[in-house]
Parts: sequence; C-alpha cells; structure tokens
Amino acid sequence: MEQERREEVIDSCLKLFVSKGLAETSTRDLSGSLKLQNAGLYYYFKSRSEAVIACVEEAMLRIESNMILAALEDADAPDRMMRNLYRHADEMAPTMRFIVQAYTSPTYHGALQESLDKLKKRNESTVKKFAVKLGCRPEEVKPYMYSCMAAMTNYMVFGSRSYADFQIEIVRRWLNSIAERNDPREELLYR
Repeated sequence: MEQERREEVIDSCLKLFVSKGLAETSTRDLSGSLKLQNAGLYYYFKSRSEAVIACVEEAMLRIESNMILAALEDADAPDRMMRNLYRHADEMAPTMRFIVQAYTSPTYHGALQESLDKLKKRNESTVKKFAVKLGCRPEEVKPYMYSCMAAMTNYMVFGSRSYADFQIEIVRRWLNSIAERNDPREELLYR
C-alpha cells in the first residue's frame, strides 16, 4: 500500500513539475497538489531534492516506455517508426523539458548522476534488443540508436524538426538497409 501511494505522489509531483516548471514549483505547491498540509511532502521524501530526483527517474522511464520501447516494436517498419517517434516526442516534450531543467540545475546535477548511470545500463540492454529484432550486431545498432535518441531529445527540447530531420533520415535509411539485407527475398535474387 505504501509503495502504491508513493507512486501516486511521484505521479502528482511530476505532473506539477511538468506543467509549472522546476524552478516555479514550490514545496507548498507539491504538498497542495497532494492535498496535504504545507510540509506534507516531507512525509514521502526527506527533501525537495529527493522528490525531484524521484520525478526525474519516473520521467525518464516514461520517455523510454513511450518512445524507445515503442520504437522497438516498429523496428522492422522504419517509416512507421519515424512517424511514431515524432508523434510520441510531441506528447513527451514537456516531460523532457522538465528532465533538462533538473539536469542543468546546479542544485540537482550531481545528485542525478546515479540516474544517468541507470539509464546508460538500460540503453545498453535496449541496444541488444534492437540488434536481436533487426538481426544484426549491437555494435551496428548503437550509433544509430544514440543518434536517434539525440535527435528526438533535441526535437523535444527545442521544438524544431530542422536539426532532427537530418539525423532521423540517416537512421531511417540505415534501418531500411538492414531490412533489405535481412529480406529472404533478396537471397533468392542471388541464387
């Protein structure tokens, strides 16, 4: 029961951080959104920093789920994958901007290193999943996956496709080349 309530608290706090911004959201705002007294947040977190870190970690998991893992499902259909990535990026942009606010804040930057380390491990696992799905080696996938992630991050933060489109087109072409390489009909042409 306590874990379920903590998840509700993180969800409520994250929504507030995303809508108001990190700097503009006070402890009083967070407690109020939970229908608690002014310092009620401290029942669930030792400090505002701990609440921010928990919210950043949850925000990162949501972006991974809505974008990276969703892209994995479309890995064999590059055009659909790219359309869906942009659609998901539009939905997740406010969440990404909250993450950037936290990571660029001197108050939280150092404390978030552990979250980055966890993200790196999850990304390494995701690279392997993409490699299996695409029938290639992880070393082949890694630069394209990270390029795609960088492009989508830039798109979510800055709201402009001008920089992202170039990188996304490179990834789309690479995915198409992998699909062609793995197409059993191609082997029949060369027999």
